[in-house]
Formats: sequence, C-alpha cells, structure tokens
Amino acid sequence: MKLSMTLAAAATAIAASAGVASAADYSYFGLIDEEQNRGSRIELGTVRADAGGILEIRQFHRGVVGDVLGSVALKAGANNQVQVPVPDTNFNDVIAQIVSPTGEVLATREIDIN
Repeated sequence: MKLSMTLAAAATAIAASAGVASAADYSYFGLIDEEQNRGSRIELGTVRADAGGILEIRQFHRGVVGDVLGSVALKAGANNQVQVPVPDTNFNDVIAQIVSPTGEVLATREIDIN
C-alpha cells in the first residue's frame, strides 16, 4: 500500500513537471541568420512566444550573458519579422532571449556579429 502511494505521488510529480517543461517548449526562434552584420538592429524573423513576453538582445562574451542592448515586446503566438534595435557599438556576440511575463528565460539563440 505504501509503495503504491509513493508511486502515485511520483507519477503525479512527473506529470506536473512535464506540463511545466512543455509550456516552455512552445516559445522558440524560427530560422534566423546566426551571423549578422554590425548595424542598428538584429533581425530575428519569426519568434513564437507561448504567453507573450519580451525579446531581449544581450551582450554575450565567452559564455557570459551581459547587459541588455535592446528589447521588443512579444505577443502570444507567432511574431513575424521581429527586429530589435541595438546601439551601433563594438560588440561581437549577442544572445537573444525570449523572456516570459514572469521573467523566466524560455529560449535563447546566440548570434555572431561580423
């Protein structure tokens, strides 16, 4: 009896965590050019945000995520032709992050700047 209760509790926990994990899977980047020329914007094409949120472009150097360079609001669902204005400064790598309304990072994509 005790074993069956433990198994039931474990199954419930797994089912609950699977729902949370799959929710994040619905926010993602479509096909984008992962190498872009230096300029005043980063072009990301189609971005899907399950519950809306913000798309942030941050400095990214040697695996360390840095300051926000630019951001745009995302609506729930597909956001087409997403472009994020950024300062035309000297940086080589950035990381794009889809951030949920609660502040959770749902998806990331590294972009090299030429």
